[in-house]
Amino acid sequence: MMKETQPTKVIPLADLMLEVKRFFDQNARMIQIGCTQNGEVFELNYSFDANGAFENIRVITDGNETIPSVSAIYFCAFVYENEIHDLYGIAFEGIVVDYKGTLIKTAKLHPFRMDPTQMKAKPKVKPAAKDPKPEETPAQEVTEAVEVVEVTEAEKVVEAAEIADNSKEEEK
Repeated sequence: MMKETQPTKVIPLADLMLEVKRFFDQNARMIQIGCTQNGEVFELNYSFDANGAFENIRVITDGNETIPSVSAIYFCAFVYENEIHDLYGIAFEGIVVDYKGTLIKTAKLHPFRMDPTQMKAKPKVKPAAKDPKPEETPAQEVTEAVEVVEVTEAEKVVEAAEIADNSKEEEK
């Protein structure tokens, strides 16, 4: 089975509108705009379906510069851009429908924007022992192989929201 390639092209912020317009001119469908914090920088990933192939462009920002909105080209982008603004505090200029920070209401302002010095490392898996003890089951080996990492503040917010949603559904 052949694995589909999903290329990601890192571009400068100055080329964002040109690249998005290029996808639009090819009749590509915008799939999503995602954001993730990677230490002191933020990665904005724009994903497109171009003739049945998944392609991405990525802009890297320090989170303090204003990003031009692509919603004038792809109207649906206004939802992604408002969401990224509300969760990460990244400003977008020229959003066709700008909720001005009220699309997502959270207890903490920009809950997904972390202080890089407070970010926790991802769980590291310890190598499994070559000769497991006979009394250990595979589940015990896996449990012992994963280090426990403290839950971040953002994860606590997401978990609280999920619990609230589940209890609302149970009431219905």
